Amino acid sequence: MSKPGPRHSGSNRRQILGAGLAVVILLVLGIWVFSRLDATQKAQACMESAGRRCAAIEVDSLPKR
Repeated sequence: MSKPGPRHSGSNRRQILGAGLAVVILLVLGIWVFSRLDATQKAQACMESAGRRCAAIEVDSLPKR
């Protein structure tokens, strides 16, 4: 008699890889959302305290005259 092997090992592997990829994507998106919320909260707190330099100005992105 031969050993009965897993019938759908390729399918299971794809499901596991897909689930792992979904988890990684959700983690990356969650980190991005929380970093954006943190930056927005810091800017809002600066504006509420009447700060004059609340947002950083990127000089490299400005057009040169």
